[in-house]
Amino acid sequence: MLNERTLPGVHDDVMAAVLKHCPPTECGSALDLGAGEGAISARLHEAGYSVEAVELEPGRFRPADITCYHLDLNTDFADAVGKKFDVITAVDVIEHLENHRAFLRGCAKLLAERGMIFVTSPNVECWNSRLIFLKHGMLNAFGSPGLESEGAGGGHINPLFSWQMSNTADELGFGITVDTVVGSRSDWAEARMVGGGLLNFLGKAALRLFLGPLMRGRTGGSTNLFVLEKKILPKSESRLGRDASTSSA
Repeated sequence: MLNERTLPGVHDDVMAAVLKHCPPTECGSALDLGAGEGAISARLHEAGYSVEAVELEPGRFRPADITCYHLDLNTDFADAVGKKFDVITAVDVIEHLENHRAFLRGCAKLLAERGMIFVTSPNVECWNSRLIFLKHGMLNAFGSPGLESEGAGGGHINPLFSWQMSNTADELGFGITVDTVVGSRSDWAEARMVGGGLLNFLGKAALRLFLGPLMRGRTGGSTNLFVLEKKILPKSESRLGRDASTSSA
């Protein structure tokens, strides 16, 4: 069993999005960035994609039948890989990197003309994160109180707000096909995991009920999923446009 280093249900939702928007009958190749032990890589391979992966730590990636490059995603990894892919996945990776713009530029170099990039990251706009920031001046999963002992925020250095992703995608010539939250753990369950006990949780719940009507943006869900495709394609030629045409036929 390959370890999924993410919240429950995230891998299931990412795979569902990949299969919906880039099915293997149309998208033959996939690249899994920050692959870890290879949980997503293996699932992509089993679904019928020709898969390659990038993982920093030698010996960590386990599927023997999948090519894995040992590269630092903070460097110019795209030139080292040197191929084009229809599907690029980066599950809970971008928050560990020094520069999300540089990373997405690298992804753009590796993306086939009608390919799509599937990126997940912690939702720092959720109500629990906002209350943690209100009290401690820190974001959920980024050095938040109660997380250090479990390592839940370990290595998270680059919080990414949904508006930042929207602006960055526009700057780099991407359109955002999907912008949603994924995973089966509710934001209430996520709040219970943060230290402080029952009284702390009840206090946060009361604050949410009081402040909730004033909150704007994406207040629910612990993990964001962004699906990007090159914006230069007319909508009728994009994968999303062709999916819509097919569904309406």
